[in-house]
Amino acid sequence: EQALNTAVIDAFDINWTRLNVAQALAMADDIEGAFEVLEMMLDSPSRQRSKRLRLDPLLANLRDDARFEPLMIRIDRVEPLN
Repeated sequence: EQALNTAVIDAFDINWTRLNVAQALAMADDIEGAFEVLEMMLDSPSRQRSKRLRLDPLLANLRDDARFEPLMIRIDRVEPLN
């Protein structure tokens, strides 16, 4: 988590990095960790949108969790990165 928050990279890269970490955690069945990292994506502008995340096969382990859909709605409210 510290590395994700202290990395000196732009908002586009930080959310791609966060997504990659969340995907790896989801694939390793670390559901709590995956949601924790996805929540971090709400902290900065992003090109990530729920349409893509809902279809992402690497996040399939998260879709049945009650937190997934509310998180997708919140992700769509994040300021878009141009």
